[in-house]
Amino acid sequence: RGNFTLIPQDEARVSFAPILKKADCLIRWEDEVRAIRNRIRAFVPWPAAFSFFKGERVKILKSAGYNERGVKSRAGKIVTIDKKGFIGVEAANGTIVIDEVQPEGKNRMRAYDFCLGRSGKIGDRFGNYGNEK
Repeated sequence: RGNFTLIPQDEARVSFAPILKKADCLIRWEDEVRAIRNRIRAFVPWPAAFSFFKGERVKILKSAGYNERGVKSRAGKIVTIDKKGFIGVEAANGTIVIDEVQPEGKNRMRAYDFCLGRSGKIGDRFGNYGNEK
């Protein structure tokens, strides 16, 4: 419509965003659930937040939410597996609900189906380095 006013940017307040590195996308389960959920949302569709499960790199593509409890827990531990497609993973202050994942070299899938295919069970852990059992 043309009914807007252009405002020049203040050059003294300009900042540049750094180039993303693969390490920036790694989920650190010892972080707070809100930070993890924001990381997942920020890096979809590319480059995608990721973690490791039983030595396999896994992109975490969609989170259905989180639950803050204020209790320090064992970071990365699977605490719920829901047949509706979700899994709950512990973080520093609660549980994040994971909906969609993508194992390396595979298609996107529901987190529940991923757990079935990898014999995942409650108590297994997502980790930061690929050596978690």
